[in-house]
Amino acid sequence: MSSFTEEQLERQIPMTIGWLLTELGVCKGRQELYTRQRPEMLETLRQAAIIQSTESSNRIEGVTVDKKRLAPLVMGKVKPKDRGGGPRSLDSRSPRLRLDLGLRLLG
Repeated sequence: MSSFTEEQLERQIPMTIGWLLTELGVCKGRQELYTRQRPEMLETLRQAAIIQSTESSNRIEGVTVDKKRLAPLVMGKVKPKDRGGGPRSLDSRSPRLRLDLGLRLLG
């Protein structure tokens, strides 16, 4: 592991970078504080972000899911309903799911 050379230690950091580094340290301290004191709040926020992200992705791909069913589906508490039928039902699902099903059929 190399250490700093004398030349590197004598270089000065611009004041704005020093302020930004100080702010980063403050923010990291706040993050650690929340992680220790409020883990349940962070977990709730994480779950909400995952659900909203999934909802947006579904909307982009044209997949519609009732809002009441989305959260349990995303968190793995409920299995998706099978639409049954033949290949026609696969066409109405997302492209990624169709790709995954196609790869499984080929492999």
